[in-house]
Amino acid sequence: VKGVRKHPCRFLIGIDNDREFQVVRRIIGAKGANMKRIVRQTDAKLRLRGVGSGYFEGASQRESSEPLQLCVSCTTAEGYQTAVREVEELLEHVYDDYRQQCRDTGKPEPELHAVPQLVSQGRDRAPDVDAASPVGQSEESRRRGRRARPKRGAAVDRGSPPPLAPPSEEIERMVDARNEARRQCNFVEADRIRQSLHERGVALMDEPGGRGKGSEVTTWRYWRD
Repeated sequence: VKGVRKHPCRFLIGIDNDREFQVVRRIIGAKGANMKRIVRQTDAKLRLRGVGSGYFEGASQRESSEPLQLCVSCTTAEGYQTAVREVEELLEHVYDDYRQQCRDTGKPEPELHAVPQLVSQGRDRAPDVDAASPVGQSEESRRRGRRARPKRGAAVDRGSPPPLAPPSEEIERMVDARNEARRQCNFVEADRIRQSLHERGVALMDEPGGRGKGSEVTTWRYWRD
């Protein structure tokens, strides 16, 4: 069927979008240059979504609580394969830059690799990345998203726990352990904890305040494949 996207996959980025490194802008490129190049070569659709992406989705107009990820889909197998190769190369360059920054600042170098994960069709219906804009979203949309956020202290809808999800008390302990690892600049351990929770159906969202100073996990929710 014309216009139907297939061959979908996603790349989990594995780096928090902080002010120091600004991984989202590095991926998208100046004025969307990196995304434009891949789209021109492959006619693929690229969607950057998840925590720190700046993309608000759904009726509540919020970022997805899933980890930061770049989603790829294409109508042809050839275009899909080319897009995947281009994204892999792009992310490996970003990872090289991140490892260099870690060396320059004396931080542990995390193990990061661009690995595509296949996803079922019908999933990840977030808006496509707008290659013409570094952030892919209008300022008005951002303002709407901010207004839609609940007030502090409001009840958090975490969804229903998947079969492998740990008890909420254990999740809170792991969140605290991850925050402590980040405070000590042990990003390898922090990434390990986050990935462990993700594999068990728990997505973390980094927000300012709440559990301490700086950008730390204050929200988590369940998610399912």
